[in-house]
This record gives sequence, structure tokens and C-alpha cells, in this order.
Amino acid sequence: MPSVGDTKTVFGRTYVFSNPNQALGPGTWLLSDGEGSLSGEQQTEHKVYGQAVVDSSSIAIHKGMLVYINDSGNAVAASAASLESSRVVGVAIDPANVGQIVQFTQNTAFEFFNAISITDEASSNLDVGKPYYLSSDNPGKWTKNPTRDDASIEVLQCGTAVNEYYMAIDIQPLALKTEVESAARIAGDAALSARIDVLEVDPTTATAVANSIAAVNASIATEATARTDADALLMPKTGGTFSGAVSGPEPVADSDLATKKFVTDEIAAIPPVDFNLDYGEYA
Repeated sequence: MPSVGDTKTVFGRTYVFSNPNQALGPGTWLLSDGEGSLSGEQQTEHKVYGQAVVDSSSIAIHKGMLVYINDSGNAVAASAASLESSRVVGVAIDPANVGQIVQFTQNTAFEFFNAISITDEASSNLDVGKPYYLSSDNPGKWTKNPTRDDASIEVLQCGTAVNEYYMAIDIQPLALKTEVESAARIAGDAALSARIDVLEVDPTTATAVANSIAAVNASIATEATARTDADALLMPKTGGTFSGAVSGPEPVADSDLATKKFVTDEIAAIPPVDFNLDYGEYA
């Protein structure tokens, strides 16, 4: 039993297995455009929002790929790797090679029978209900897991999977990262302020805050007392700096410490020895 999205070629024609609503019966093989998408009248009509020639700098555009318009007015496969290439204008309605015209659409439910070739996840089925973003790894492709930890890469949601094979195209406005960060900070501050307001009127929280403040004040008082006690133990100094001799009280007991200056002064007070004595008179 084939799976939805499988393709086969018979007598030079390509067919895709389709079953948009399994509740109504089994699937069937329908004529394809060669990329796994329905062709001709079998394909859903989409409003054309614009068209442009595929630029020489672009890869070939597959159906369902995201495109942007460069400074030359040409279409290029979009990428979240830079601000310029993230300015998505729409989804390619049909495939187009370099030099050919590609038409693109927006704000519609778009068939993704070729999801395996235009998503980073390379899955034949979309993840229903999940948002999809512009890929930064593969130009033109979609991804469920945008790179969020690199400041040079944009995060741009372009649609949401409404079922396994259809994407609701909804390209979000591209905001500068500074604007996104500012908005996030404002929202965060507002949420924090609201939470504080709730806590302030809560009696349990008020008691806890009061106790914390009292504990901090007690700690400050204890530190002030300790500093005062430490200052009382300081020894006076001479000359305004500790480069001079340090003086102190005269030791009166063996357990007392004598300062260097006290010892120096005591030594200096010892009278000199007179070596000119006449030892003969003691003979």
C-alpha cells in the first residue's frame, strides 16, 4: 500500500499518491508536476501575490519554497541566515529554474505533498498543529526547529501545519532583534511587577519580607560593632604611614609584646661603654 506523497513514473508521466481526507475513502494516484505536487486542474488554485525572475544567485525554486526579492527585483530562495534574505514575500506556487519566472502566494492553505524535499526535517508528512519557520540551513526550506541561540540568525514563523499535507501560510512581520528583545523585556518587567503586586498584599509574604529586612539590619549592626571593636585594637603609628616605627604601650609583664620601637628606644638608652679607662689603676 503506497503512502501519501509517494511518486511513480509511467510512460513518461509522473504521478503522486494522494488522499486529502482518509475518512472519505482510500487514496489514489494523481498526475504530478514531477516534484510530488498535483498538476493541472487537480492542483488547488492559489491567488498570485506577485512574480519575479529567479536570480542567478539563487538555487532552483521548488514548489512550496519560501522566496524573497533582492535589490535587483529578482526572486531568491529565502534564508534566515541574514536579515535581508529573511524578508519573505511568499511561497512559490510552481517550480522555476534560474532565469524563469516564479509566482508566489500568501495567506492560504498550501498543499505540501513534497514536504520531504522542502523541509529541513525531510519528512513526507507535516507535524500537525506545529508552527514552521524559515530555515537558516537550507535556502527556501521550512523548519520546525529554528536556530534561536545565534544573534545573526532571524527567527521567522511562516506557517502552521493544519494537517499532514497542508500548511496554513501566515508569514509573520520580520522584526529587528533589538525590537523583539525590547518587547520581551517590557513584557517581562510587566509580569514581574504584577507578581510583586500580588506578593506585597499577601500577609505571609509581607511577614517573610519584614523578617528578612530585620535580619539584614541585625547583620549590619553586628558588622558595625565588629568594626568598632577592631578599630579599638589598632596600634598607633608614627609618620602617618606604617613605614615609620610602630610605637605602643610599655610592656609590664613577660606575656606583653614589645614593639620594635620600644626595643629600639631601650637599646638606644643604654649608655655607651668608655673604652678609654686606665686599666692600670686597677692593677
